[in-house]
Order: sequence, then C-alpha cells, then structure tokens
Amino acid sequence: MSPHDADANVMSDEQFRMFIRAYQLESGRRLLITRKGLGDEAIYFYAEQYALVRLTPQANRQLVSARGELLTFHAANLQLRDAQSNGDFGREAQDYREEQVTFAGSEPHTLAGSLLIPHGDDPHPAVILYHLANVHERDYYRLYADHFARNGIAALIYDKRGHGDSTGEALGSQIYPLIEDADAAFRFLQSHPQIDPQRIGVWGMSNGGWVDLGVAARHPDATFVMNLSASGVPPSHQEQIRRVNVSRLVGASPNQLAFLDTFWQLLFAFLIHSEWTPELETALARIQQEPVWRVLLADTGGAWVLDVPIAEIKREYGSAWQDGGFDPAPYYAQLKCPVLCLWGEDDTVLPVAESIDQIQAALQASQHPDWTVRTYPNATHLLYLNRANVDEQTNEAMHDQMQDVHFPAGLFDYLTAWAKQRLRLP
Repeated sequence: MSPHDADANVMSDEQFRMFIRAYQLESGRRLLITRKGLGDEAIYFYAEQYALVRLTPQANRQLVSARGELLTFHAANLQLRDAQSNGDFGREAQDYREEQVTFAGSEPHTLAGSLLIPHGDDPHPAVILYHLANVHERDYYRLYADHFARNGIAALIYDKRGHGDSTGEALGSQIYPLIEDADAAFRFLQSHPQIDPQRIGVWGMSNGGWVDLGVAARHPDATFVMNLSASGVPPSHQEQIRRVNVSRLVGASPNQLAFLDTFWQLLFAFLIHSEWTPELETALARIQQEPVWRVLLADTGGAWVLDVPIAEIKREYGSAWQDGGFDPAPYYAQLKCPVLCLWGEDDTVLPVAESIDQIQAALQASQHPDWTVRTYPNATHLLYLNRANVDEQTNEAMHDQMQDVHFPAGLFDYLTAWAKQRLRLP
C-alpha cells in the first residue's frame, strides 16, 4: 500500500493522475504537474521553465510545494496560493492534445503510453522518448515531451514493459529486450495516421541512449538521434566507473578504490565472456572475508557478490550479462541521420570525456556530416545543476528527492531548436 493511501483524505496515486497536465495561470506562470515513479516510490512535482519543485499531498485535491505554495485542483482548474496568501488561478493549458495509446510489444505483452500531438494539420513530425534505467513510467518524460509538442513535434512517451499500464515481465536496464519494445514503438508511430512516417526521431537518456541506437540501426530513415547523458562506452565499463564512484562517496580510501576498480573489471569480464582468472578468485575471496567491503558495496548494486559462494559464481554466472558488452561505437559509426549528444560535466555515472572521445571517433571515421556534442558545466547525469557551496552528497539527495532542482537555462529551447532544424520546421 502506498503511504499516500494510508489516509483516505490524502491524495492517492490514482487521484493525482487526474491532475497530470500543464496549467496556464492568470499571472502568466505555466506549471506542468507530473511525477516520477509510482506507489511507494512516487515523487510528485511541478516543472516551471527550468525548475522542478516537489509536491507533497495533503487533502485529496491539495498539494503543498517545496516553496510553500498550496495547490488546490478543481477538475481541469488549479488554484495556487503562496506564503503571502496571494491567489493565482489557472486552467489547463491546451497547447497540444494528448492521446492515450496502446501497441503490441515484441512478445505477448501490451505497451501503454501517451502521444502528445501538436495542434495544426496532420501529419506531424514526431520523436519517441526512451527511458532511463531506473525511471520506468512515462510521466517523468513529460518534462521533455511537453516542450517538443509545444514546438510542433509530436512526442510519444510510454511505460516500460511490466511497469505502469504496460503488461509483461518487468524490464529494468536490459538493453536488447528494451530495443525490441523501442522498435515496436517506432513502428507504431510509423503507422499512426497523424504522424509523418518519414519524420520520426529518437531520443534517449542514459540507458535510453543505447536503446535508441539499436532502433536507429533498424530504421536508417530515422530523422535524428538525440542522446542525453548517454555513455559512449559499454555498460560494463560504465558500471565499473559508477560503482567505484559510489564507494568513494561512502568513504573508501584511495587504495580501496584502486582495488575495487580492478575487481569490477575482472568480474565483468567473467559475467560477459566467462573469463575466470586466479586474480578474480583471489579478489572475490578478499571481498567476502573482509567486513569493510559490505559497507563499501552496500549502495553499488553489486553487494550480491558478498553472499554468493565463489564456487557458485564460477559455475553459474559466466556469460550471464550479455548486455554488459554492448558497444555503442559501431552503432554511431553506421548512423546516417543527424546526431546530438549532451552531457553534464559533473556526471559521476559515466565517463563523459571518454564517451565524447569514443563517439566523436566513430562519427569522424564514418565521415558523418551532421553531429553535435555539447556539455553543460555544473550539471549532473540527469542534467540537474549542482548548487554552489553544497557538498556532493547533499546535492545528490536534493536531486533525488526533487527538492527545487534546476536544469541549465536554455536546455529545452536548444533541444527543440536543434530538432526543428532537422525536421525542417519553421
């Protein structure tokens, strides 16, 4: 049971869903009400220009913002009062229309989503938004889809298989099955009567930046590839770096970090290619025998190695992680459509400089005519800005909980302007 359901007078996930939309206020403010996650994991927030502000449910039609504003909903209307009791009223912003859609996935399951369709004559150019590894439902991606739709580009967002309203066995970050479903989404848009099948681009963030490459490889007529915080190296190398960074944040010493860096490299080589070595066996024995590693691995996603017997790992886990060897460079090398890649310079999840080098080398080798790479100072993996004079862990906690976080100014305008140019929109 969600904590929002514990009190019948507090707004539930299902009730909140009725208010997910953009509102135009009399003061000129425009708020996009949406959420990240569902149930116990749900974080409600509004997006205003380049800020994300957390919302906490109160009564079943009321939320309080992290800025101290009280939001009260009446059907498609919104009343907002700030700390000075100033009232602001708004109605649903009708900048585009939204169609609830379903389409068949790659197996006997159904994917459910929302298609944001601009006003004006059909058919429309479109973009499909592909998921982060751990944000599975559609509503977070409205942040970006809203801007595309307001600028004449239809945007498809959908729930990942086994999440939200999509059926089937739940997927997390498995690249190859996600490509199959992502391809189904592309083919669905190609057949949609209000979409121009010759002008469909793909957008991916983080894990989605590997997935959309798989789709573009199957559809050379894709109009563009737009990747945000996408790794230019295989998942195994990215995870090696990310897990060492997590251990650094919880206090690992330089010597411990150097050991972990080598350990993850050895273990991933085994998980991908069944490369078992005496060095790996020795490292695993040390990990399991010394108590300090339980603390240092707790938040990495790799703590399972502490409790699985070494003989079982050797017998059962070889070649168990095929996705770990996914190499994006050859996919970039075969792209013919325009490519945009953006990163935050403070990204600790992936190696930004190495990703840029690998992607640029692939595109240069293929003599690709239209590609752009760009970084944003002081921005993280999700392109949230770190606050000055706030330590790394506090910034990360604020971002994770949507405590009044900000994107770089101009980010959304840049994305839509770049896409419109490639789609030949005014």
